[in-house]
Amino acid sequence: ATGNYLDDLSAESHVILTNAKAEVEILKAQVGDYLQFIRNGYFCLDSKSWEQGNRVYNRTVTLRDSWAKMKQKMGL
Repeated sequence: ATGNYLDDLSAESHVILTNAKAEVEILKAQVGDYLQFIRNGYFCLDSKSWEQGNRVYNRTVTLRDSWAKMKQKMGL
């Protein structure tokens, strides 16, 4: 750790998905709402991007991949 949190972030911390598909209900999301995106985790609408007229969703919780753990234990 360098003491600078930006140096300690994973290179995969900033991923932009283009052409992602979602149900139309996502357009009703407000700052403070939490949404689950299938197979990716739970996300919240970014307040700064919202103020600028954009929709950026920040992942707050990842989903566990219990199947991968099971496969590893089984040696698959």
